[in-house]
This record gives sequence, structure tokens and C-alpha cells, in this order.
Amino acid sequence: MKTGHWIALLAIVFLIGYAFGESKTATDTVVRERIDTVVVRDTVSFPVPDPVNVYIVRIDTVAVFDTVYVTVPITQQTYVTDSYRAVIEGYKPKLLEIELYPQTFYITKEKEVIRHVKKTWQPFVSGSYSTFYIVGVGGGTFYNNLGLSYEYQYSLRERMNGHQFSLKLKF
Repeated sequence: MKTGHWIALLAIVFLIGYAFGESKTATDTVVRERIDTVVVRDTVSFPVPDPVNVYIVRIDTVAVFDTVYVTVPITQQTYVTDSYRAVIEGYKPKLLEIELYPQTFYITKEKEVIRHVKKTWQPFVSGSYSTFYIVGVGGGTFYNNLGLSYEYQYSLRERMNGHQFSLKLKF
């Protein structure tokens, strides 16, 4: 065979190995999930509104100086807005101030997907030159860790060609 035929044959073998290598891939998928939570506690002050409901709950009698008895009305007042509801009770109760401390949670979820592709067929191309003035061009394929290769060799000194088949092992 002429040199052009060998090169064409080598290219065809290489393309077939590449096609099989692409179709026989196996993947390992690793999913890493990271959840980050930030808690924010904010102070919210509200102006004191007018009470919505005022009820006399009960009437207590209080002794003053052991002889004078005074009746004291105990009232219940309800303050309502969109953000809170406050109920106070007592004699002439008055809401002086109201503060809320709402908690806000900001949750950030990050998902990282890592795919490792394992090829069972791995084609390769090789080139060589030796001290005996021999130039070689070849290629082959690995199946898992076992490889088969072919190399076309040409001697520059003797103007002769040859072929080399080899079995390779990856470790």
C-alpha cells in the first residue's frame, strides 16, 4: 500500500474510535448544596394610637387609711394597627410606647452540580522519532486502561517503511 492509503486508513480508524468514545461516556454527578441564612432583627417604633375598645372589666375596692373604701374601675383597652395588637389593663391605663422586634430571615440556597465524565473509549494520536532516523505517525484507542495502537514508520536513512502494532496499559 502507498503512504496515502495508510494515512487515510489511520484517519478512518481514528474517527471510528472517536465516534465510539463519544457514545460510551459515563458520568458521575456530585451535587453540593449550600444554604446561607441571615437573621435580621429590626426595631420598629410606632406612634401611640387611640384605643379601639375600652371595657370596664371589674371594679375593685381599695381601703385607704383603714376606714375609707374607694371603688376603682379596672379597664381594659385594645390598641390595633396593621402591624400589631396591644391589650392593656388597669386603673386608667395608658399606652406610653410600643416597639416591635420582628425577625426577618434571608435564606440563600446555592446548588452546584459537578459532572465527571468517564470515557470508556479514548482515542489518541501519536508521533515519534528515533536516533536511527526513523519517523513514525500513528494512533490508537484506549478502552478503560488497556490500549491498542498502530504506527506507520519511515526510515529517513534507508528510505524504507514499516508498521508497528503495540498493546499499551495505563496505570
